[in-house]
Amino acid sequence: MVEKIIYEKAPVRYLGEPEKEYEHVAMILISNPKKFNIIEGDMIDPLMTAFKDFNNDKKARACVYSSVGENQGAGASISELLGNSEQIREHYQHGAGLAQTILALNKPVVAAMSGMTYGGSLEITAACDVRLCDKTLSWGLPEENVAGCPAGWGGLELLPRIIGLDRTSIVAHTSFTGQYFNAQQAKEWGFVHAVYEPKDLMKEALELAEKMACAAPLAVAASRETMIQSFYGNNIIEKIAENANKLSRAADSEDTKMACKMFAENDYKTKRKFEGK
Repeated sequence: MVEKIIYEKAPVRYLGEPEKEYEHVAMILISNPKKFNIIEGDMIDPLMTAFKDFNNDKKARACVYSSVGENQGAGASISELLGNSEQIREHYQHGAGLAQTILALNKPVVAAMSGMTYGGSLEITAACDVRLCDKTLSWGLPEENVAGCPAGWGGLELLPRIIGLDRTSIVAHTSFTGQYFNAQQAKEWGFVHAVYEPKDLMKEALELAEKMACAAPLAVAASRETMIQSFYGNNIIEKIAENANKLSRAADSEDTKMACKMFAENDYKTKRKFEGK
């Protein structure tokens, strides 16, 4: 069975030119490239476990989160949204748990993004400490238009803070219209720290993680907790869980079932006719 979640313990070896070993850096990779690295239901627990393993790994002091192939991820699988009310609620809670797990870490995570980074895939990177990307990045929250359901894995809470409360309209724009944005816009709006050529992205992410890993671990942990509480508020982890329940109720609708059924049948072009039911 092919592993869809890859956790590489520290030290991580970069196999490019020149080769280099990063003694205190771990790596977590999404590996579902034939399906554009969508995060399927059976991948959520292993991904959560990988982040917890990183947090418990005494040798690892920083982590790079990325993917195999050309795309970070086309979002979460929508198959769970075709289920009953309990399955839909679990889908939202489960995904929100990923953001909660990352925010609760006591070590930093660098996200290295490329290609399609949509929906749940985008929301997971929003929970990371620093985001880097290459020039191929395309990002957004298309759920409401494509699947007839709201985002619910922490992105609606985190993204407005990351890009600035004065730019909340950008989050509303992508969420309500399904429009995607590019790498330059991500840099301009502060969502990513830097934009690189595709061949340089992983090397740069590892280099940044190594610099973080050289800092005093206890100081980093305390600083990280303080920054998250100051930036997002003391109850952000609880708020994401609370909102996931609320958002799941909006996804338990005839509109969502209709849109997800069309998506499952590979009908991406037909305009959805939502009825508000």
